[in-house]
Amino acid sequence: MKPLGKTIYNNKLSEEDHSLVQNIICLLGPLGLSLIDYPLTILSDENETPMIYRDETYNSSSDFERMGYYVAEDRKIVLLRNKIHEATTEMNVPENILRAVVFVHELGHYYSHCLPLWKTESWKTGLFSGTSSVVLEGWAQLFALWAVESNRECSDVFFRLLQDQSYVYHVFEKYARKWSPEELLHSLDGLRELDYPATVNDWDNLL
Repeated sequence: MKPLGKTIYNNKLSEEDHSLVQNIICLLGPLGLSLIDYPLTILSDENETPMIYRDETYNSSSDFERMGYYVAEDRKIVLLRNKIHEATTEMNVPENILRAVVFVHELGHYYSHCLPLWKTESWKTGLFSGTSSVVLEGWAQLFALWAVESNRECSDVFFRLLQDQSYVYHVFEKYARKWSPEELLHSLDGLRELDYPATVNDWDNLL
């Protein structure tokens, strides 16, 4: 495995990243919530996502898992430079837009894990890591959706990726259609209060 590449954001976001994060800020503000500091984000020369961060759904070239991953123990996002570049070429989309969409999906994992809510400050790392991939990817996609829905170019790339993605990356659609962001964030609070890794049934029971 090649060594990790340089840190690319260092808390200074690109114009695209800033726009997407602002959309989440605008959503959270009226709910009395606010964002936390950005996690360390690495642009890596790794050729593959390490096995420990994969699951059984790792089977589509458009899955976010192929282009980046979140390390819960270190509160760190890793973006795979070469994989993002390859996907950019295949999709014929601007690389900065695709990278921003991948970034905000991984940021969704970080927010699911660490964003302070009404009752919980964060999700216990061991319980978060053990939670069903359906729940974890559902939450990452919800945050990504809320980020891109007011940005036409990023939204187009997000939904284009979605066309070929695995099942777990589509689960969010059910929740986004049925419940408001406030209702969903309250359910995230409830998932974090469980004393065992959450399943999709637990999520459903909280709504």
